[in-house]
Amino acid sequence: MKRKTFDHDLSATSQETRIDDVARQLREALRPVLRAAAGEDPRPMKLARAIDIDKSLASVLVRAVNAKSDRDLLHIVPSPTGLRILSQRAKGVASRTATARLDAATERFRKLLDSTPGGRAALDARIAETSRELGWKREHTSKQATFKSMSFLLGYYCDLMSSTLLLVSSKEPGMADSIEITRRVGVRRMRSTATIPLFSFSHWAGDEPYRVGPVVPDPAGPSPSNVLLPDFCTNPMPTVEVIPEGSSFAVVLPGTHGAESAMDFAWAFRHDRCHRFDQEGAVQVLHAYFLHMPTRRVVRDLFIEESMCEGILPLVTWALPGTRQHENPPQNGVSNYYARVELDAQYEALGDSKGASAIPGMTGQERMIQGVLERAGYGKSRFRGWRCSLDYPVPLLDMFVWLKRP
Repeated sequence: MKRKTFDHDLSATSQETRIDDVARQLREALRPVLRAAAGEDPRPMKLARAIDIDKSLASVLVRAVNAKSDRDLLHIVPSPTGLRILSQRAKGVASRTATARLDAATERFRKLLDSTPGGRAALDARIAETSRELGWKREHTSKQATFKSMSFLLGYYCDLMSSTLLLVSSKEPGMADSIEITRRVGVRRMRSTATIPLFSFSHWAGDEPYRVGPVVPDPAGPSPSNVLLPDFCTNPMPTVEVIPEGSSFAVVLPGTHGAESAMDFAWAFRHDRCHRFDQEGAVQVLHAYFLHMPTRRVVRDLFIEESMCEGILPLVTWALPGTRQHENPPQNGVSNYYARVELDAQYEALGDSKGASAIPGMTGQERMIQGVLERAGYGKSRFRGWRCSLDYPVPLLDMFVWLKRP
């Protein structure tokens, strides 16, 4: 077993060295050819006219040769076919030595792609591991594609969503209660008959130790009538249905056969004794989110009462749904759990200004949060806040929020 592990590590090292060698050779081969064709500072249009190649190919070639690093170049550079077109068209303007060198580097590039399981896509993924900028670009493109495909498959999507989690002191020592306010702006149906799930809540039992219910206590428990925030919903409010799902209930918008504009919704819950605050030096999971609706942008805010947040740092991780990520806290901000999903996002501290909870595109956000806090009896409380903003977040993954204590 040890021998196999050693052989695997050696092979991986050799492949990394090969990637770097091919990238360096391509840069060294491309520079003289592009300079011969379009001058010391080549421009796409000048290159396209000089050797009669497609403008888009010329643009990619110039971007590649100007890349910050050799690995960035390898990510941008066109396929071996595109490089051969450059070599053929440049034979009349570049030296024979320069074009021969480009041909040799192109062939090495082709062999690298052929020997990489998964081809160009797999090679790009390996390159992205060592380049934060490239990794972010690849991730953003992948998330956009996921948004488009899932919107089509599910038949609905949302433009902007916010979830604001406020931790407040509990009557039970060492515990915290929470208030969660969720808002969706621009909910749209792509298929008129698609049923849209908005949110779900658990069965209400008055003697449960950890109760989830409306912000203002109601003996009847949570329901759309006492959870939804009408002032921040579409007016007139579309008809919703409550669907039993075992021990929980789903609030949905049934399909319609008529024309429909974009819709807005907002709701709030209170969760009693949701988190234990008496473990120092620990990393504990605070909350888990499951994004079921494709959304262009999600803003997740966390506010903690000032008396409770000394030295606390929020962390965020993602994992495949149905796994036990909550039992595997990240170490030094990194999760080594087998089901983790790597996404580039984190919490950033919000300022102490009065408008810290404002979100572009969500009119009245501060007024909504303040109104809920006043109804819950925390209108004069002071909070410290953090924000995690996500463009095209991947739906159907579990997102975990952790609190790291000093």
